[in-house]
Amino acid sequence: MNDARLDGRIGQRPLGLYPRIGLVALGVALYVLGFPKAGVYGLAWFALVPLFVASRDLTPGQGFRHWFAYCFLVNVFGFYWMAPITVPGFLLSAVLMALYSGLGGVVLSLARRNVPRLPYWVAAALAWGATEYVKCLGFYAFPWLAIGYSQARNLLAVQTAALFGVYGVSAVIIAFNALVAEAVERLRRRSWRKALLPWGAAALGLAMVIHLGGLLALGEPGYTERPVRAAILQGGIPQDLKWAPYFITSGETYRIYEHQVERAVERAGPDYLDLVIWPESSANCYLERTPMWATRVRGMVNRSGCRHLVGTQALDFEGEGGAGRHFNAAVLLEPGNPRALERYYKIHLVPFSETIPFGRDSELFKDLLKRASNFNFGWRMPLFEVTPGRGPAPLPAPEASVGDDDPTTFSLDERPELTAELLPVPPAAAGPVLARFGLLICFESIYPEMGLDYTRRGADFLVVITNDAWFRQSAAPYQHAEVSVLRAVESRVPVLRSANAGVSLWVDPWGRPHDETLLDTEDVVLVNIPRAEGPTPYMFWGDALPWAELGAFVLLALYAAVESYRRRGRGRRP
Repeated sequence: MNDARLDGRIGQRPLGLYPRIGLVALGVALYVLGFPKAGVYGLAWFALVPLFVASRDLTPGQGFRHWFAYCFLVNVFGFYWMAPITVPGFLLSAVLMALYSGLGGVVLSLARRNVPRLPYWVAAALAWGATEYVKCLGFYAFPWLAIGYSQARNLLAVQTAALFGVYGVSAVIIAFNALVAEAVERLRRRSWRKALLPWGAAALGLAMVIHLGGLLALGEPGYTERPVRAAILQGGIPQDLKWAPYFITSGETYRIYEHQVERAVERAGPDYLDLVIWPESSANCYLERTPMWATRVRGMVNRSGCRHLVGTQALDFEGEGGAGRHFNAAVLLEPGNPRALERYYKIHLVPFSETIPFGRDSELFKDLLKRASNFNFGWRMPLFEVTPGRGPAPLPAPEASVGDDDPTTFSLDERPELTAELLPVPPAAAGPVLARFGLLICFESIYPEMGLDYTRRGADFLVVITNDAWFRQSAAPYQHAEVSVLRAVESRVPVLRSANAGVSLWVDPWGRPHDETLLDTEDVVLVNIPRAEGPTPYMFWGDALPWAELGAFVLLALYAAVESYRRRGRGRRP
């Protein structure tokens, strides 16, 4: 169908270049402001309207450019905080994600011209929803700004995640945007009644159903007879100090966490702790290969009388004389046991930051990504077990100490005799398993399939450990924290989040955040973990909805491409 026929069918002159540029810019602003720090989540319900309106009468090439530009700018302004870490990685990630969206613009244009019976709003919603989901697939996926995450603070709308996950929330918002865009287009060429009554009413009805359904789904946290009592530690260590050589060798990190463990034990009082959660890489060494710091950490574990989940790094070797493998890791420690009960190596590494694409020896990006950690991928997702805490171990009598007569002070620097081997430890007793939990390190929390895998295997709650101090006072710590809300609602499980410099918090199974900490502060959060309220429909069918969208999108792309080829063939005949 040529442009003249298309314009005649629409009955309105297509938008010019400058109005389209203005619409794309408006849409980008609405999208970014819908996420923290601004966090005006209502704007996300209209953020795609300008793009859908601007894309209505475009050629495939124009469609690609508009959608690519829109997504690229959303990424640039949405996760600008990545640039100080790795500018090349930041730009490459933004371009890669935008390429997926550009493909959506191409297919939408082809469908508009060659599948005229398919309503435009359906094609537009399908194109955005499918390409958004593609961004979460594969090792180098990075679905950070999926539009469903914008609703983390919209307690009613976010309940949709229990049915279809975060991409179900996205689907609702995308459909709403597409319906509003249809109403705007009809308003351009018809009376407001004919535009707003069918299309505006449909959009309003969709929003009302979602929010009313969320209201009916809300519940209150419930507790087992013996809830797990946990402490979430936030060291508040600035990133420029955390890996400074003098800071590591002085043991200042461990003095901070000794103080925090003592503070947590003191605040818990007679209600013994069962679990202490340290942030990502809080033990800033290869903990299991550094006896000095391992002894010190085991001393804290013995003193508290409960299990500790400690973020650290791990070094493994492949056979005799093999190359070392470097992992972002966490270990579960218990009193009186010199070895880790369980360990986890991070599986989903951040592209261009924690791993170099196309292999560790890739020359293509190696010189560009000097600050990339280049970890190895983990391969196991164990469930960690929590048993009843034994209560804090008594410290030696004051006269047994060296240079300090205060028995309540717990500092291994000031009391060198308080090593893990010398601390009194309660007799080992295999207590009952109170709960099992799954672990997500840092950006792994943005991948819903990982949380889903844990809860399907029986996890009673999820733990997220992270170090967002890299990003200082930017939007990143707030954006990242709100992702935990979706992980909680999807499976109706609590989520506990320990961040080195904030935001630490815990989320109940309905997505309410509790005890949020401030950035760049030292803090301890105590929580009696509520029981899980699942299973949910999402745990049963998982990401069936976005997969269906993706399948329909592929079929639409193929059909539209074939029809376009056939039309061009007929046009060339004499």
